[in-house]
Amino acid sequence: MPLAAGGQSTKVRIEKATITRDPESNEEIQAWGTFREVWLSFDPRTGGEYFEGGARYSQTVVNMTGDYLDLRGVTAGMRLYAPDPSSPNDAAMATIWDIKTVLPDNDRRNRTKLQCVAGEGAR
Repeated sequence: MPLAAGGQSTKVRIEKATITRDPESNEEIQAWGTFREVWLSFDPRTGGEYFEGGARYSQTVVNMTGDYLDLRGVTAGMRLYAPDPSSPNDAAMATIWDIKTVLPDNDRRNRTKLQCVAGEGAR
């Protein structure tokens, strides 16, 4: 396995949703496909709580940083699939992160930060 460069310690798969329609029911079907695989560094996780409709929810937020060029074309609404290092081939052990914000360093063009929340299926 190749070594990560520049302190980027985790290889993740960026996924993009595609929407198709079921030919019989005409329902929308969302499928996730690979957009790109990249190395990222994870900043410490933070948590937060918010209220919506009178109910309390909690949320895990993580910042990830990667190479500016590697993350070109990544947008909010995509997601990260991060396999567990101890079980890289076990999809049940993977963590899914929904990308909420993409913050490129447009001045120096060397890093891009992704702000993500634990997504559906996250552990």
